[in-house]
Amino acid sequence: MERLGIAIKDKAGIYAAAALIRRRPDLSFTVLYDPAEDGDFYEKNQSRFRNMKLGPSLCLTQDPRSDFSALVEKASSKGRSLGYRHHDLNTEIIAHTIEDGLFHHSYVLEILEAYVARFEKGGGPAVLALLGYSYRRDDFARAFGAKGIAVFDPLDLWLDAILETGKEGACRFYWTVRDFPAERLMGELLGEEVRFRKYYSHPWLRGEASKKR
Repeated sequence: MERLGIAIKDKAGIYAAAALIRRRPDLSFTVLYDPAEDGDFYEKNQSRFRNMKLGPSLCLTQDPRSDFSALVEKASSKGRSLGYRHHDLNTEIIAHTIEDGLFHHSYVLEILEAYVARFEKGGGPAVLALLGYSYRRDDFARAFGAKGIAVFDPLDLWLDAILETGKEGACRFYWTVRDFPAERLMGELLGEEVRFRKYYSHPWLRGEASKKR
């Protein structure tokens, strides 16, 4: 199976990337963390993925042009959007736990229950329209399922199109800027030690190829 690419730039992206890795341990991912604001995030990272000769890749940001936004738009036909401010169902408090890197803590489940209490039973499907919510897809489904509300995760649209390999995948992590709190957060979410390496345009410098003698 070819290696897949994930480009992220903030904590929401870290949660989303961890969700993809945990959901499909049979796939091999290259995760590129690029928090820099200069340039077009989508263009520069798609170019990097082409240079790295990766397979299907995702640029995970909340920007309108991102791959995630395209998936949300595609999933929007399934129901109301669940997110922040301009979305149909405003979940502002949970959104802040993503920004603070606290979304994986257990007390978030209590906040979810408090949100669910506000909704009418059988209120129609909801789409996880905020980047990072995919990490707790199953928790959203359990909480809203009690009210008869189905939950859809846009990232499933991408994953479902990729056949299972029956093998064990392996992940590589790179960053354009050192960010040790981000590295620790990714390790917490995956439940294992994670080490990011400096991204270089040349595979020799990335440590992915040996120079022929």
